[in-house]
Amino acid sequence: MSHLETFLDQVHQRLINDSTSKRVIITGNDSADLDSIISALLFAYLSSKQDNETLYIPLIKVPKADLALRPELAYVMDLIHLNHQKLVCIDELTLDPHASVVLVDHNHLTPPLGQYDNQVIGILDHHVDEHLYESAPLRRVEMVGSCVTLVLDHFPDHLWTNNKEIAQIALGPLLVDTVNLKWELGRTTELDVTVYHKLIGALYNVTSSSSSSTSLTDDYFKSIEKVKSQVDTMSSYDILRRDYKEFVVDGYRIGTSAVTWHFRAWAERNSAQEIRQAAIDYAHQRQLDMEVIFTAFDHNGEYRRQLAVFIMQPKLQTVQDNLEKNTDIQLKPIKEFDVAGFYDQGNIRMSRKQVWPLLKQLIEQHEK
Repeated sequence: MSHLETFLDQVHQRLINDSTSKRVIITGNDSADLDSIISALLFAYLSSKQDNETLYIPLIKVPKADLALRPELAYVMDLIHLNHQKLVCIDELTLDPHASVVLVDHNHLTPPLGQYDNQVIGILDHHVDEHLYESAPLRRVEMVGSCVTLVLDHFPDHLWTNNKEIAQIALGPLLVDTVNLKWELGRTTELDVTVYHKLIGALYNVTSSSSSSTSLTDDYFKSIEKVKSQVDTMSSYDILRRDYKEFVVDGYRIGTSAVTWHFRAWAERNSAQEIRQAAIDYAHQRQLDMEVIFTAFDHNGEYRRQLAVFIMQPKLQTVQDNLEKNTDIQLKPIKEFDVAGFYDQGNIRMSRKQVWPLLKQLIEQHEK
């Protein structure tokens, strides 16, 4: 059995039987993507190695049933014989009002954890800093490629550099979030590469510069991306919610969905009009004022991005207009679609992590 699975079994047992130990909730962000889940798991596991009296709970902020929407998670964890169903999901945890909280892969608490606003003791994140919880003892917000990079760099090397299980599952999100360490996409930093080298050494027992290690990691990255991109059998509703984040800006509720499928293939299955209607229906269900869909995918060996914007609150139409005109993101309407709101994105270096601050700024400025 995986050491990490043994750890998760112990967490579940202590949640039932241990009512006296100090509890620390390690929570990733609402989208519960591979980087967020594995960052929370590894932070909790490595923390428990340093302090086995405290109960460190790696919390996944989606219901257990929604893990099925993330086939890449099962794929990566299966490689170390770790049952992803052992993860602690939001619908399984009775929240302890006295627990402390560590945020990984985000730096702003969201429901249902708002009650812990004064109990945040740590942040490790690689998104735009919202400058909250600035008195937290651990606070590191740094624009590296993967949050796993920050998590591993936080702990002494001896806790993880000789652990093949950790190397195997940590390498997955590091490769995915840096797009296989492609410097030209602007998502890779020296720290990501440093951690990558250590993981390669632990996993393959070879030097990081060897051609064999490069070939092995290329295959690993491609395998994850292949599994992650297999969404064509999912309903449009599931595609929209599998990697979803929600924000409130000046009273407007904005939803963002990241999708690993390109609009043209999606429209061949459902039509652009049906995609638009699915997004609008989803927005109404979530009571959104705007829904934005981000796509990122490999097309014939070329990395590409697309964007779609759907406005429910007419006052926000100027935001979409200004986004279209923005010279940084470089949007071009998909002309062959018979409905508006779908774009090819010229600047592929701008992921949701980079586009969201721009969109937030446009929303804040739209009435000025």
